[in-house]
Parts: sequence; structure tokens; C-alpha cells
Amino acid sequence: PMRASLIMYLVSLTQLRLSKSKIQLSRKTPMTDSKADHSQLSDEYGKMPYEMKMVARALGCEVLSRTSEKEFAEKLPELKKQLNNDRALLRAYHFFTENDRVSRAR
Repeated sequence: PMRASLIMYLVSLTQLRLSKSKIQLSRKTPMTDSKADHSQLSDEYGKMPYEMKMVARALGCEVLSRTSEKEFAEKLPELKKQLNNDRALLRAYHFFTENDRVSRAR
């Protein structure tokens, strides 16, 4: 219920194009471990820790692991207005749902 509405909201956000490569996310995007060296990636990739901590601070903590997906979902409309950074919100959502995706992939 809450997760479904959160997913629908975030899926609507994914219609915006992300990064210079214009990758568009979908719930059917396959996962793979590329074993790639991330050191040569763009500045956009390097902003990941900053953006995730920005969301965490807006939720009253230093890192996202100190809050919950439920709190994130409840405060999402407020966070969207406060941060004005859809990519940061998508990164946070990815953080909260990562373990579920890994468990389902096994």
C-alpha cells in the first residue's frame, strides 16, 4: 500500500532523464555486477554520497541507515519541496530498496 504509492510516485520521477548519458530508469531495469572500476566515472557519480547525506540530514540524521523507508515515504512530498533534487530522492529510494532487490534476485 504505502510502498506501492511510493513506487508510483518515484516511477513518475524516473521519467526525467538522469545524468549525461540520459539513462532512463524503469522497474524492469536488469541488475548486474559489472565489476567495473568506478574511479573513472563522471562527477555526477561522485555526487552520490553528498546527495544521499543531503536527504539523510533533511530527515534529521547523518546517514540514511539511521532512518527508515517508512519515514522517507511519509516525508517524500516535503523532501521534494525542501531539497528540489529528484536525483537525490531517487538515490535514497534506491538505498532503501537495495536489500529487497538483492533478496529477490537470489
